[in-house]
Amino acid sequence: MITKNLDISMEHISQEDALMLDKHALYDVPITPVVVYKYDEGYFVYVPDGAENFSDTVASAKGAGYSKEFIDVLKLARTNGCKYAQIDCDGETYDGHRIFEW
Repeated sequence: MITKNLDISMEHISQEDALMLDKHALYDVPITPVVVYKYDEGYFVYVPDGAENFSDTVASAKGAGYSKEFIDVLKLARTNGCKYAQIDCDGETYDGHRIFEW
């Protein structure tokens, strides 16, 4: 199966989002609001297909304290038919999406 990823800069998420992604990548909590794989330059975050699954993920991420901007990254990935959001230190920046300086 060939899948599509959204390549997006880490600048589009807050430092707090990155800290939560670090924590959830370690699976040190019983249930993680997002499925994430951490690598040296960033993260792959799974974007579920199906409206109900995606809505559940968004609700869980919001409940865990992820920022509106992080949720916007997930929505951008889903809108473009991507299976993963690749949040990378060298990723693309997108007009209309907030840039965090950290």
